[in-house]
Amino acid sequence: MMAATDLVPRVENAAYVVDLANNENLMGPSPLAIEAIQREAAQVYRYPDIDGTPLLDALAEHYETETEHFMLGNGSNELIDLIARQWARPGTEVIVPSPSFLPYGSASQRAGAKIIRTGLRDWHFDLDAVVDMICEKTSLIILGNPNNPTGTEIDRGTLEHWLATIPEDILVVLDEAYAEYSSDQGLGLALLKQRENLIVLRTFSKAYGLAGLRIGYAIGSPDLIRIVQSQRQQFNVNRLAHTAALAALKDQDYLLRVLGNNVVFKRILYAGLSDLRIAHVPSFTNFILLYCGYALATSEALKTYRLLVKPLERFGLHEFIRVTIGPPETIERLLIALKEIQSEQSWFPVSECPVSVPKQPCSGEKLWRY
Repeated sequence: MMAATDLVPRVENAAYVVDLANNENLMGPSPLAIEAIQREAAQVYRYPDIDGTPLLDALAEHYETETEHFMLGNGSNELIDLIARQWARPGTEVIVPSPSFLPYGSASQRAGAKIIRTGLRDWHFDLDAVVDMICEKTSLIILGNPNNPTGTEIDRGTLEHWLATIPEDILVVLDEAYAEYSSDQGLGLALLKQRENLIVLRTFSKAYGLAGLRIGYAIGSPDLIRIVQSQRQQFNVNRLAHTAALAALKDQDYLLRVLGNNVVFKRILYAGLSDLRIAHVPSFTNFILLYCGYALATSEALKTYRLLVKPLERFGLHEFIRVTIGPPETIERLLIALKEIQSEQSWFPVSECPVSVPKQPCSGEKLWRY
């Protein structure tokens, strides 16, 4: 039986640039998906299936429900945009707990809605604040679970209780891009059985390793799916994406190895960060939020080590970077670089305790409109 670490890609030398900025699956996709792409390559002169029916049928079988509950999108980004066109029209308000995935707000703004942002409480969304901000203009609430960029998740009981307080005429979108990494992979599907006005988003970009092919999917009631479908263009998902996603979905053994590796690698990274006394937020994803004192300076310093990470100023987290969790040799390279930066730069903080969660920035506790 293949061990988890047998699948680790090798970093050949220190001159190799390692991109840890985009939460990608550094193990890559299933070999079966790559083989499927190669077989399908000669057919790219043909248009894809207009709805992606074979993949929709496979998703329905995988989740043990009906095909009409699903639709495909050119990544989750397109699905967010299609939903915003219908529910984030001028005169409406969209509530976006923040900091979170930036397209939630930008897509809704493009559609003409006013964005209402609520903050965090102990690095988790302040769901009570969301309820407090609902008014007669509220048409849509979008939240990610687990959340990007914090890596935190909301548990099932909390979400069930919160959803019960949301008026039925408000659409709730639950973006589960990192669901496979979470502690409750079936959460979104369970909630769909309890609430009619809910759409769950998932993607093949993260755990399945197909980010470059841009394919995600929405799950909801047939009526809601038909509304979102009415906004999309024909052939929105390409032929190779359909083929690769279908093969990846069928290779659940590979997915389990990816997830097992992520658990092992995360423990290694946690231990290294604790040794360096670098505060970090425990993650339910394949990335981690690190407290570095000065995000831009840290990301620029790491570039000299040929390591790319995500500074989080645009999220309002000016003292934090987001780092993809990679294989052991990449983790070692990152920790060596952080140790050297820490020793050379006075602005890089050292925590008082080996295992430390950074204090949440005050800005994350506020509510604001723009």
